[in-house]
Amino acid sequence: MSAAVVKTAIWREEKLYVVEDIPAQVCGGCMEQYYSEDVTEALRRMTGAGFEGEQPVREIAVAVYSLNGLNLEEN
Repeated sequence: MSAAVVKTAIWREEKLYVVEDIPAQVCGGCMEQYYSEDVTEALRRMTGAGFEGEQPVREIAVAVYSLNGLNLEEN
């Protein structure tokens, strides 16, 4: 485990939100991110309120891809 500052993507209905600058502990083997109780509570408050009252620091365009129509059956 090592300390890092990470970002995460959160879907709320049909909207995608990205939260940056999240202090975390990250597993070097599997890259799983672990947050302190304070960080978890802050994220819970943000998402629970639907990010209402929060000001984004910037906006980004996101490309969207689809697997629809691909033959995904395993042989």
